[in-house]
Amino acid sequence: MKLDGIVASESYNVYSQIDQFKVWESLLGFSVRLNEKIVNTLRNDSKPGCWLYEYDNVILLADFADVTYHGISCIDGVMLKYHCNYTRALEIIKQNVSFKQVNTLSLTTKQSKDWKFELAFTSGNWNNHHKEYWLQYDISKKQLESENCYPVSSYSFNSRYCPHFMQKVRTYDETTAIVVDKKIKIYKPNSTFKFLSNFNENTIGGTNAITDTVIITKSIKDYMVLDNLGYSSRFIHSETSNPDLSMFKNYDKVYVLMDNDETGLNACNRLSSINNFTGISIPEGYPKDISDFYKTYGYTETKHLIRQLVPKSTSHLLSAI
Repeated sequence: MKLDGIVASESYNVYSQIDQFKVWESLLGFSVRLNEKIVNTLRNDSKPGCWLYEYDNVILLADFADVTYHGISCIDGVMLKYHCNYTRALEIIKQNVSFKQVNTLSLTTKQSKDWKFELAFTSGNWNNHHKEYWLQYDISKKQLESENCYPVSSYSFNSRYCPHFMQKVRTYDETTAIVVDKKIKIYKPNSTFKFLSNFNENTIGGTNAITDTVIITKSIKDYMVLDNLGYSSRFIHSETSNPDLSMFKNYDKVYVLMDNDETGLNACNRLSSINNFTGISIPEGYPKDISDFYKTYGYTETKHLIRQLVPKSTSHLLSAI
């Protein structure tokens, strides 16, 4: 299924400007050829079971033993090895491996004044990776689709240093796109870099009916767990954002539930005090958020916890569906 308005157009072929074999050799530490069994030195690997293959003129790594590395390009490899973003990866390649046409790429450290971050994706099919990941939280395909979440086959984005070029990344795992008001968050749960998003500070997601009580949380995963527990909720972009929550001030009770780590507790205190809401948190020593709590303890214990955090005296439960 392709989604009108947010489908990635054909990305600029930056790979044609890079000696991909040289980058791979620099990353892996030995000479490489296509379709030849190798070890993946980017991880702890001692048995030659990986290989490089070509797809759409891009040389990718086949590594069926670790989804983190399977299907990555040499640029992805640099990002993983050096824990950096796409722009920094291009800089590292430029410094250490010659580009074929550096001037064509206009890869400089000068930032574009008129740059605008662009993000798009192409939806694919739900796979076993999606199923295995989301069912840990009893979140179904039907619920994901009802909340405008889609399986991702590829996503594309530009950078401040290369504003006119869209880097395209193919995915073969549980990568999921979350769409709110035509804005996108790419969620890669098992990646070093979990999120890529053009959400803004005031992006607020969630479609379930709100009763006289609402819980504000920080992720769609927490939101969907709360929804399945029977609580009306909404999710914000991140714990570091300061969204306009004035739309919720007409409700009888508004609770703010973030993570129980330092960042989450600070966000909870900040958002609840600014808006005169009630801050609540999972007790120290337990999983940091409501979805991880659910994953660890299940439906009954999580329901019991929420009943303790949200007083029974308020009418907060949704009507049974």
